[in-house]
Amino acid sequence: MAPKRELQRRQNILNYISRKPEEKRPSKNYGRYILRAEKKKLARYKEKVREAEADSDLLLKRIRAVKMAKTRIRSLEEKFAQKQDASTSNREKSAESTTTTEKETTPCDDLSRGRISQLKSGAKHLIFSKDLVTEKDVNDEFPDATRKEVSVCLLIINTLNKFVPVRSKYHILPYQLLFCIFVNEVLHYAEYSKFTRNLCPAMSSAHVNALNIDALSLFQIMKSKIDDNQGQVEDMLTELTIYGDNEEPQSSVEIARRNKDAVFSSLFDMEKVRHTCESNGLKFGQRMSVLPKLKVVRILGVKKTTAPPVKPQKMSYLKRILRDPNILRKGQKPLENLKAETAKLEKEVKSLDQEREKTLKYQKEQDSIKKIKALRKE
Repeated sequence: MAPKRELQRRQNILNYISRKPEEKRPSKNYGRYILRAEKKKLARYKEKVREAEADSDLLLKRIRAVKMAKTRIRSLEEKFAQKQDASTSNREKSAESTTTTEKETTPCDDLSRGRISQLKSGAKHLIFSKDLVTEKDVNDEFPDATRKEVSVCLLIINTLNKFVPVRSKYHILPYQLLFCIFVNEVLHYAEYSKFTRNLCPAMSSAHVNALNIDALSLFQIMKSKIDDNQGQVEDMLTELTIYGDNEEPQSSVEIARRNKDAVFSSLFDMEKVRHTCESNGLKFGQRMSVLPKLKVVRILGVKKTTAPPVKPQKMSYLKRILRDPNILRKGQKPLENLKAETAKLEKEVKSLDQEREKTLKYQKEQDSIKKIKALRKE
């Protein structure tokens, strides 16, 4: 929008906001409505005058009402004429004030829309024709241009030349990114943010009716029963079998949740999926999106979390025991219970020692008997 028209628009808005209610003129329709009502009254009174008798008092009343109606109409017309003259004079004064403010604010006359479009077309031709435009080039393009027009066109052309690609590559999207970034910054600075454009808008899978697949949904799709004859024969219900890593069929959702790679491997080559993710520094995120009308799928990859190796720490026997939760739980028991358990364990140890001695004694006797028998045979 040209500066003059923008200034006029802002001034009109300020005048409308600052105007008081008593200064607002009534609408023309309202004035016409009042005059129409008075004229209808006048016509009705004249009709009643014709119907009244010549020598009655009613005739005098009707004639008086007709005169009063005529005077009211005449006064209303005069008032409306005065208000219209006052409103036109106020508009002329406001127009004069705006023109004076424009003369004070704008040092030169505003350019017409045709002149601006002429300069714009010539500047566009210079941008695509030369890498560096001089003042001589602008004067050759616009012989009738003023000094200010030449300086403004030269500034705009040399600024845009840094961002606009050449004509042969203008329709290639990667070459337009730099210009789009520059235009977005200019629009943000000029407070026209609603005209900016997203450089790389991400299309969500919901907008393209994509099929999002994870291990559970794939398992449920493959295990759902399918009627091969469209429900005509009840015995023709079939379902697909999914095998795990141990070549055993997976029969429940819980098993499929624990063996997600096995579920995906029933339809996809997991070696290629892992290789694709690892080539981008990712690992497979157990999710895919099948896009419509395409022969490829979108694979979800997650970043690999590299944890530092845990070095074994050397600890004393006492520290290892104190880390055992069973030992800590026993340490929370009262002292009397611990003493009773200790006495019971001591009795068990003594009884076990006695059994061990008896067993050793019996074993020695058996060994000695075997040796004696062997010597007798010799």
